[in-house]
Amino acid sequence: MTLVFFLVLSQTASWAVGETPTPTESQDVLGDKVKEIRDAVKERVRETLNEAKQGQKRAFVGEITEISDGMVSLKTRSGLGYTAVTADTTVLGLNRQPTDPSELTVGNFAIAMGFTDENSVLQAKRLLVIAKPAPRLRRAIFGTVSDISQTENMLTVKNVKAGTIYSVEASSQTTITKKVNGKMETVEFEAIKINDRIVAVGKAEENSEIIISATRIHVIPGLALGQTEPTEATPSPAE
Repeated sequence: MTLVFFLVLSQTASWAVGETPTPTESQDVLGDKVKEIRDAVKERVRETLNEAKQGQKRAFVGEITEISDGMVSLKTRSGLGYTAVTADTTVLGLNRQPTDPSELTVGNFAIAMGFTDENSVLQAKRLLVIAKPAPRLRRAIFGTVSDISQTENMLTVKNVKAGTIYSVEASSQTTITKKVNGKMETVEFEAIKINDRIVAVGKAEENSEIIISATRIHVIPGLALGQTEPTEATPSPAE
């Protein structure tokens, strides 16, 4: 009986020892974790460098004065802006439908959006042909935000009473204010939400739509009177 107990105890001990990782195995596991962390850091650094290489996000608005070998020159208010139109550029005509870059002509007015490279050339992601703008006038508008483009810093604003839709463009020079916890604060563009009411002041261009290049935007949080948040229908007992 004593011999049997000794054999069982010895076998149990050997199993327990077998389940304990050796120092080499522990080092391997630790090494794998360190490698994962290093790889994650390298990937983040690579993404940051790629973002830096893309350059600054910009938009040029003006008249096309020259087209040559995929390079479009735009006469803007601040001078000539050079835009590279490539196979990756989405070109939209006056009807807002995709069109071939070969359809662009000198004298067209356009908005080009993308990133500037080290030579200050705009690598266009999107180029929109627009009607010739009317003279720019200072204007203040009021309405409800119905759409937001974070990449272009552009708001679509509806004034239901006037039946008018505005495109409000913000830039690094735009001052945006909003009441937060009862205090008026300067905020970033990202603080503007769908259904916020805004007052925007800036220079207006009127063609097929009204574009406001805003110098100031004041956000009035919350829904306008008479508006309610959409809610899901409550299922009936039969459902």
